[in-house]
Amino acid sequence: MKFLFSISVLIFLPACSADKTALENIETDVNTDVDADGFHIGEDCDDTNETINPAATEMCDGVDNNCDGVVDENVTIVIYEDSDGDGYGNAASQMDACEVLPGYASNGTDCNDEESKAFPGNLEVCDGVDNDCNGAMDDEDLNLDLNSAFIYYIDLDGDGYGNSETG
Repeated sequence: MKFLFSISVLIFLPACSADKTALENIETDVNTDVDADGFHIGEDCDDTNETINPAATEMCDGVDNNCDGVVDENVTIVIYEDSDGDGYGNAASQMDACEVLPGYASNGTDCNDEESKAFPGNLEVCDGVDNDCNGAMDDEDLNLDLNSAFIYYIDLDGDGYGNSETG
């Protein structure tokens, strides 16, 4: 007795044409310009936004607009904390920003950021403060004898002139 054996082998092969199409789509995608800005996916660092591409101008917005790998280069300014609100900031307390923020100034030239009456160019007055930031208190054109600057006289008759004998 002879036995005939028949073996059926089923081999599952992936569809070659489907893999080829997937590869073609990947190649096409790399060369596609999704946002129509003139730069394909392989060149553009954000091909979903037409304003971001290698030819874009860098803007101060926290984004790498020109695809060079650096965010906000050459567009930020240095601002200085202005604790006293006089428009002049503290050089020791600074940061980079896109614009002058509330509580900050565009310069760091304040000599006393705790005194709003002290800033460069201010008029010097006799008040015990270096108002003009020149390093000297109550100095500029005051021509006062500081020994007599704070002597007051009683003005009994209210005419604006005191009696020098009551000082």
